[in-house]
Amino acid sequence: MAHVTSQWANRYGLPDPALPADDLRRADAAALRAAVVRWEAVDLFVGQGGDRARNALAALQQGWSTPQASQAVAALARTGDRLADSARAAAQAVVSLAGALEGAHRDVERVYAQAEAAITAQQLRREPIATNVAEIATIAAERRALVSGMHAEVRSAEARLEAVALSTTHTLAVDPRDLLPPGVATQPPNPGARDLDARNRAALAADRSSADGRHALFARAVQRALDEAAAHGQVVQLLTYDADSLDGHGAAAIAVGDIAHADTVSVLVPGVGNSPTDMSDAVRLSADLAAATARSGPADATSAAIAWFGYDIPLSWTADQRPIGGRNPVAEIIANSVLAIDASAAVSGAARLGAFTREMRAMIAPSATVTLIGHSYGSTVVSQAARTMPPEAGIDDIVLLGSPGAGYHVATAHDYTAVPADHVYTVAFPGDPIPNDITDLIAELANPAGIIARALAMGDRTGPFGTDPNAPSFDAQAIMVPSGISWNGGVDLGQHALDNYLSGPSLQAVAAVAAGRYSVVPVRRER
Repeated sequence: MAHVTSQWANRYGLPDPALPADDLRRADAAALRAAVVRWEAVDLFVGQGGDRARNALAALQQGWSTPQASQAVAALARTGDRLADSARAAAQAVVSLAGALEGAHRDVERVYAQAEAAITAQQLRREPIATNVAEIATIAAERRALVSGMHAEVRSAEARLEAVALSTTHTLAVDPRDLLPPGVATQPPNPGARDLDARNRAALAADRSSADGRHALFARAVQRALDEAAAHGQVVQLLTYDADSLDGHGAAAIAVGDIAHADTVSVLVPGVGNSPTDMSDAVRLSADLAAATARSGPADATSAAIAWFGYDIPLSWTADQRPIGGRNPVAEIIANSVLAIDASAAVSGAARLGAFTREMRAMIAPSATVTLIGHSYGSTVVSQAARTMPPEAGIDDIVLLGSPGAGYHVATAHDYTAVPADHVYTVAFPGDPIPNDITDLIAELANPAGIIARALAMGDRTGPFGTDPNAPSFDAQAIMVPSGISWNGGVDLGQHALDNYLSGPSLQAVAAVAAGRYSVVPVRRER
């Protein structure tokens, strides 16, 4: 039976804490513990094999006049040691993950137990008399604050678990070829991007002819974006395609340029009001970015840029060209709209971006550089990803365009783990209202309970979207270029457009960052 706070979330148009809570509850710590037992068995079995190989060396050295047999057995023993070390590290990582998951389960139960106590103490289940307007408003405010606080706490527990999971994934990411003795022939690497593109296009083709109208509309929209991308005369790859993910909003990522052979790869993350059913502008601008980056680099440089629509974009329903999925479309629209009032969606979006980047990094050349570029709310997603991804993730630079804030737990550019502070770039035009304090004020007025929820759940008191990354105190490389649109003062949302940030001098500066030509990037002198 649904908890009463889920009913209140639906009534007041708030994110339901039960959704992330149920996701955490479904995760099985016992299965992880069972996996640890298997890893430990592998460690024991392989270790014993290595010991036997070492014991046989003395006999082999006495019985064979040539060294080849002894060398082969010695290599086998060393391989056994590496396999055992890998299994041991995997077991330890999974133990940590299981412990973190059990802790997340306890956090969820604590949140609901505290909520029950608050509901009882404040008598929030009572329904006031219809004519008592003051009491109705008071109870509604208390319920909203409770639900918002619960959601923030559960999402915080989810984010902590995701950080441990990311670390575990990194520990388990062992290439089996690295464990083989030197000289052993291995199969060539998987073509990667080419195969992934083929699989995704096959899924898209199936959806285009599907009897499910939502799937067909989504597939046709993504196909239009692919066709528009192909018109730029470069290789086009469909790296993500899922019509059902993110509560029916869908996810897609299109690369303009062959990422497998590119010297530089940029990932463009859009902001509020964008949808994978309307990727035309982002694909066009990705093509412009790839071309500008190639021009900025050496004469023979090749570049690719990816339009990544892989997170739950706030207000994406406003651009959707199909009905939203889910059991209650109206509730989904409300929940998607509420995401725009703080950085909560950026936390889960960052985890998705981190996972995508790791997969993409494995498909490109080891020498290729990777730049994450976020616009508007997408910059907050990029910022949160750079905060949680490890230094070895292979990210060279991040660029934050028209950012409302860096998100939670990022006070300065030195708080990032994926990139050093001098590889953090920002662009904010003076006439753009989104990076200014007015955005925080509107968001706080829309969700006054969020101030308390963030302070209690995350200890974060920097506003709904976090610290301004363009401020001198943030210590990022602030790019100083003029806006492509004249500004006469006042509020001008046209200044905030992605077209404005990826055109003219701003595009050239961002392309220079992606190409690694840092000396020509016009940055603010004081940091």
